[in-house]
Amino acid sequence: MKKYLTLLLYSLLFFTILTHAENANTSKWKKQPITITPLSRTIFKVTHQNGKEETIDLTGKKIIVVSVSEPGSEGRSYAIDQDGIIWWTNIIASGAYGGHETPSGIFPILLKRRYHMSATHPSSNGVNNMDFEMLFTHQGHALHMGNNRGLSH
Repeated sequence: MKKYLTLLLYSLLFFTILTHAENANTSKWKKQPITITPLSRTIFKVTHQNGKEETIDLTGKKIIVVSVSEPGSEGRSYAIDQDGIIWWTNIIASGAYGGHETPSGIFPILLKRRYHMSATHPSSNGVNNMDFEMLFTHQGHALHMGNNRGLSH
């Protein structure tokens, strides 16, 4: 009887771990509160978590569109001028899962800095590691130059 109970407990433990591992692989990214669908280079459909939809037209404004490097997206940024012309594009490293996800949304640039070093992940050689920083949330999310895939990206 003791052998059967032990076998049963180990089986339950094994299936619990297996199920948790499968769920962890599919749900490690937070669900974003909004979904943004491009309708053109400057017009976007925004769908909020509550299902409310709105169209945002940024025609005539200089914008940067970022497709974060998460499942289902391409991981690129596009700089678009006020005429809707893409004048620059590059590969990006967006925030990693586990609390560092890059939020979806349409954000203003709050602060620009030519030279900046991360307080959370300072460079070991003392050189700025977040040059051309453009802060877009009060929680510290920013676009910037640099190769930081191993940090919070």
